[in-house]
Amino acid sequence: MPHIIIKGASEEHVKEISKTLVKPMSEIIKCPEDHITIEYLPTVFYQNGVAGQGAYPFVNIQWFKRDEMACKQIAELFNTFFIQKKYAENAVIFTDLIPTYYFENGQHF
Repeated sequence: MPHIIIKGASEEHVKEISKTLVKPMSEIIKCPEDHITIEYLPTVFYQNGVAGQGAYPFVNIQWFKRDEMACKQIAELFNTFFIQKKYAENAVIFTDLIPTYYFENGQHF
C-alpha cells in the first residue's frame, strides 16, 4: 500500500514512473518500495462524441491516510514528471482507505 492507478498517460511513461518515482515516494511516506503498486489503466477519453480528445494523466492514489505535506510532495513528484514529458495538464487524486475495511488475504489492517 499505496496502490497507484494511472490513466491518460502512455504505457511507456507509466513504466518509467514505476522505475523512477517509487523510491522517492517510499522515502516521503516511509513505506517499503515493494509495498507500492502501480497499475496502468488504458482508457479512451471522449469530448463532444470524439475519441481521444481532452485526455491528460489522472493519477489515483489509494492508500491509508497520510498528512497534507506528504500528499503535496507526492503530487509534486507526478507534476514534475508529467511536465518533463510535455503533458499540458495532470491530476493527482488521493483516496484514503479505512484500514478496518481493507482486507489482504482475508485479514484487515
